[in-house]
Amino acid sequence: MGRKRKVIGQCHLCGSERPLTFEHTPGEECYNNRRLRLTRGEDAFADGDDLDQLRYIIVQRGLGAETLCEDCNSRTGGWYGREFTKWTRQGARALGCTRGQRDSLVVFPFRLHPLRVIKQALLLFVSTCGPHFLTKREELRATLLNREAQGLPGDIRVYLYLAADRVRVTGIMASTALGIGRGRVMAEFAFPPFGYLITFDSEKPDPRLLDISFFSHHGFWDEREWSLPVALLPVYTPFVADYRDRESVLREAALN
Repeated sequence: MGRKRKVIGQCHLCGSERPLTFEHTPGEECYNNRRLRLTRGEDAFADGDDLDQLRYIIVQRGLGAETLCEDCNSRTGGWYGREFTKWTRQGARALGCTRGQRDSLVVFPFRLHPLRVIKQALLLFVSTCGPHFLTKREELRATLLNREAQGLPGDIRVYLYLAADRVRVTGIMASTALGIGRGRVMAEFAFPPFGYLITFDSEKPDPRLLDISFFSHHGFWDEREWSLPVALLPVYTPFVADYRDRESVLREAALN
């Protein structure tokens, strides 16, 4: 068997042109070590109202791609990855408390290093929003590359919910709230048990989302125990911040 070809490209984090390593997104220990059904972008907008019938491909080794150079992958994994795994596994227990009931709100006692968790959550977007995501966000790049740095750029908010249904990775998308006419710029990454939404100079799109931006104001070594109210929201459509369930989507389609 021949050697695997090296992928040379722009590291999504540091921005340098270097050999890239395969980055599991999220990490393998965050339940991302098994086969996945993945709907590609061009198939997500196919005709038909029942999205369960969309075409999909099988991803054998978990969700991920060559997005980070070896140095960035190793460094951030050591700083943030282990705590993010612990956080994710607590999320799985919180998800179990909902018993699959729609719109459940669980107040679950989490033990975490908040700064490490939110930085790894932001790295999910760094890996999935393209190599130029940080090009105009140098402040965020510097924050992620410095484990001690606290805070977020003023236009960025990070939200959390519980996700049980499926994977949703949108990249950066713009949407307009009906009846308001004010656009929102957002990106979403949902991978059970959690969904994360990041907004850019935009209002909170759904009142059920938990704003976890305050995680960023804690120190790298700070550990906290918090009972956080996290809602279970449906992830059915491929659209950013769309939390309609299958029945709602089909019902609205029938009316139209």
